[in-house]
Amino acid sequence: MAVALASLLALASAAQGIFLEKKQAPTSGEWSAEAVYLGYGLGALDRPGELRVSRVASPDGRRVAVLDHLKLTVLHENRVMPGLKDVFFPPLGEVLWSGDSQAFAITSSDGGYVGTWRPRVFLIRRGTVRELELHKQVIAEFSLKSFCEKPGDLRDSANIVAVRWIAGSAKLLMAAEVPSHSSCRDMGSVTGFIVEVPSGKILERLTWPELRTQWGRYLGERLAGHRER
Repeated sequence: MAVALASLLALASAAQGIFLEKKQAPTSGEWSAEAVYLGYGLGALDRPGELRVSRVASPDGRRVAVLDHLKLTVLHENRVMPGLKDVFFPPLGEVLWSGDSQAFAITSSDGGYVGTWRPRVFLIRRGTVRELELHKQVIAEFSLKSFCEKPGDLRDSANIVAVRWIAGSAKLLMAAEVPSHSSCRDMGSVTGFIVEVPSGKILERLTWPELRTQWGRYLGERLAGHRER
């Protein structure tokens, strides 16, 4: 009886360990299939505001984006890289490294799942990290081409997200979404933009069918589930 009880306890402990390990494992992003999702999200309401993943390594393994108490630090071979000062992020977000490990983007929400999503882009050059504001031109261009009932609504609430780095860190594919809860007539519509790095110049504009056809395998679950309106 004692042996049997000990075996059952061991099995239960092992199962619990597997469950916890699986729960802690990184998952792909909501917007980018190549990104690493940081928070617990809607599937873990018992742990709101907590980070599931706080360290995301670059593809070459030499650099790590670290979010300690939601403050961003970038390490290069375990040494803090200069250039960042008091950069904070909410737990609901995702990290997308470039293929050449020279840049990364963190797309995060300012108000939960239905909040406004924005990408913050960081470029690494000559041992220093600097932040780029690549999304501003996308917001301006997207606002001009979308139809909103109130002129200022879309400019304030459009979701702009990072989807995939192209040609190392030379270009970034971004997607712009009219929120489904906005007052815009074309709410829920999605447009793709390929922007030049570091200038932010828009190189190509993609309709939703073009974005889905050309880049569909890189879209995260939230974008992949989109339906054209």
